[in-house]
Amino acid sequence: MDPILRVPLVTVRIIVLASLLVAAAMFTIGSASAAAAPASELCDGYAACSVHGYSTHGYQVHAGTSYWEMEAGDECTNYVAFVESSAYRVPEPGYGLGNAGSWGANARAHGVEVNQTPSVGSVAEWYGDSYGIGPDGHVAVVEQVGPDNSYIVVSQQHIGADVDGFDWERITAGTEGEWEPWPNEFIHFTPESEHLAAVATPSGGKQVFLVGRSSQLFMASQPSTGRWSGWQGLGGSWPSGDFVGAATNAEDRSQLFLVGENAQLYTGWESPSSRWSTWRSLGGSWPADDAIAVGKNLEGRPQVFLVGGGSHLYTAWQEPDGTWSGWTGLGGSWPSSDSVALGENAERRPQVFLLGENSQLYTAWQTASGRWSGWQSLGGSWPGADSIAVGEVTAAQPMQVFLVGENSQLYSAAEAPTGLWSRWQNLGGWPTGTSVAVVTEADEARQVFLVGANSELWSASNDGTGGWSAWRGLGGRWPAWDSVVASTTSKGALELFLLGDNAQLYTASQAPEGQWSRWTSLGGDWPS
Repeated sequence: MDPILRVPLVTVRIIVLASLLVAAAMFTIGSASAAAAPASELCDGYAACSVHGYSTHGYQVHAGTSYWEMEAGDECTNYVAFVESSAYRVPEPGYGLGNAGSWGANARAHGVEVNQTPSVGSVAEWYGDSYGIGPDGHVAVVEQVGPDNSYIVVSQQHIGADVDGFDWERITAGTEGEWEPWPNEFIHFTPESEHLAAVATPSGGKQVFLVGRSSQLFMASQPSTGRWSGWQGLGGSWPSGDFVGAATNAEDRSQLFLVGENAQLYTGWESPSSRWSTWRSLGGSWPADDAIAVGKNLEGRPQVFLVGGGSHLYTAWQEPDGTWSGWTGLGGSWPSSDSVALGENAERRPQVFLLGENSQLYTAWQTASGRWSGWQSLGGSWPGADSIAVGEVTAAQPMQVFLVGENSQLYSAAEAPTGLWSRWQNLGGWPTGTSVAVVTEADEARQVFLVGANSELWSASNDGTGGWSAWRGLGGRWPAWDSVVASTTSKGALELFLLGDNAQLYTASQAPEGQWSRWTSLGGDWPS
């Protein structure tokens, strides 16, 4: 049974008022210290929260359905299960979570990360009989995290004094003895992601690739002038949510890489006649949720990077005769679901970036001898599910990496010509997920894109001569887990791709003068 919160909001408001009066009196007599501010309610009820921009995630429409075998209706557990599965794309656990206060223990016993550090999309858990909490405990969804984890904002269901039992609450750290107390722990379920890839063709056109519900890979294409094609099946049988690695090969034709259901890596490529090859195995044994980074080596031939089952990073590349090298280990110890990002440094040599098991960002690069450097920490403390975006080196722009921090803001660091890295710069924003895309355009302006807390896509830019612009909304309404893919064509056009709430793929393009088109559906019915 879901908990009944013991402290009604009427009482809370009286306590808050009394606290303010006491604080004022202490300030008057010259007290040198002040207690942490108590929790504050941001909205109350589905209608009022929606009006003020706080999402209900549509739960009022789905409350009658049970999620993750929880009791339907005005129940905190069912609400959190619904939001985690629909907004953050967490698959239903294959085990029982029990009452709210036992979620953390049961999740931890099945390998889920449970700790004292909040992150956007994590589940806040209160044990049974915590201050103001019933014997069965309570859970809520973490929607925002303040600087240095100083506060969190949660959405929650089954708050007895609220309209519809629903509210958003801001909770300050260090307030365990008053309503609403700081959670006992945070549960970090791992979301599934629908990965898509886009490639620019030599003629100035575009291609986009996704794995469909039938487990086949599909492609749609657009010539430099003209409409988008329908979806073309490229065959294969791929796991749902499989990562699609894509690049152009030495012949400037699209080449794709996916991990098959037998855990081997496969590749297929487009011929000059626009026909696709059969799928060819490159061997190995790779985790099903492995990320694939694809680039070109110094000879301009494809090179791939994956984290293997032994937690090392591996690479292989195409030889001049079209065969592939064996797998070379680059060391390290990396989570199997780690994001692997690839860029080119100032010497045009491959440089890779991964998140370590200590949550710091690491990098290594190929040296002039062809060997690889050791791993260098770039610091920080990043969510385990973070994506890493890399901006390429140009005459006006340095190599630059972008990640969403645990406080839900976007950060960047850049490499100086000396090889030293800058400190992390906070670029602001309040993204709901961690997917970041970056593009460096023909005029060397750099743009970053992410989905914000209001589910809209946002962009900021830097022309290489100064600081970053303010954030600009590009519209749309996108799931929190959405992957943002940005691509530039050989003619300099910029195109964005995202999956909508209706499971269709959408695209928008930027004109040379900077204006953005409306979002256009490319159709399909993709896993979500």
